[in-house]
Formats: sequence, C-alpha cells, structure tokens
Amino acid sequence: MSRALVEDLLSLDAASIPRLNGEDAFSSMLQWSSGHAMAVEFDPLQEQLVLRWRADGTACQQAVSLTTTGPNFGGKRRWFWCPIGHRRVRKLYWCPVKGREGGGWYGRAALGLAYYSQRLGRSERPHLRAQRIRRRLGSEDGMDEPDKPKGMHWATYNRLLDQADELDDLGWIRVLGLSPF
Repeated sequence: MSRALVEDLLSLDAASIPRLNGEDAFSSMLQWSSGHAMAVEFDPLQEQLVLRWRADGTACQQAVSLTTTGPNFGGKRRWFWCPIGHRRVRKLYWCPVKGREGGGWYGRAALGLAYYSQRLGRSERPHLRAQRIRRRLGSEDGMDEPDKPKGMHWATYNRLLDQADELDDLGWIRVLGLSPF
C-alpha cells in the first residue's frame, strides 16, 4: 500500500498564520480554497495554538504546543510541536485518526506522508522540474513556452528556459535508456 501524499491533505503552515511570531494573543479564522475553515486562537502565555474545526457535523478542538527559535538577524520564529513525532515542524497536516473523532493535526514525518515527486521514476523527475520552471515563468500547464514576466531580466528568463529545456532533454534521454547515469 502506498503512503498518502502531502499534496492531498489540508496543511497548516506556521509562517502563514498572521501575527504568530508576535507577543499578543489573537484569534483568527483560516479558510482553505477547498472551502474548509478553522478557528485559530493563540495564547502566548501557554505557548500554544488552539485549533477549532467541524468534521462531519462534530465540533473538534486540538491544542498544539509551540516552540521558538531565534533567527540569525534577530526576532522570533515560532514552530509547531508535533504531538506524535515529538519534534518541531513548520507544517501540520490534517489526518483522520482512529479513536479520535474529527481527526487531528500532525507533522509529515509522524504521519508517514510522501511527496508526489517521490513516486516518480528517474526519467519523470526532470520533466516535473522543467514544468515547475515554466509554471514559475507563467505557463498554465508547464508545457508551453510562456512570455517573459514583466519585471524579469531577459538574462534570467533565458537562463530559466534553457534550464527547463535541458531538464526535458535529460528526461527523454533517461526514458530512451541512452544515459549511463
């Protein structure tokens, strides 16, 4: 049986929560593009985030502990503390858990989640990287050559397109079995 993918689950990124690195308590509502929503309350005295959501008509709640590090240029950065993996993580993923109604939020490693790219073969990975480069440049599907984005230097645009073309060539070489590496 293959592992669940990170890309298929709802995620909660510590960097995307407004005012999390501040010292004041706050409450906020988070909403995903899928329509799911969750209330978030930050308690700086307890160093925890209280998450409230509804799953299948049931009100659910989970308190997630936070830990702090100091970046090199000052300030404070808060991380989630995974209750299963017992380590700091930047992202939590929603996962249904047996015996716990409504599921819970846990770290990627603790849930044994995999990334989409880990399921690809050696010949498919260069094509995926080339598609990502083209999407970054503005291509809808990652296949066609997009126009240069406004504000990007021509040298950067040409370098990225050349890199995408080289990755596509490498992928085809691997598909055809012409490469010793």
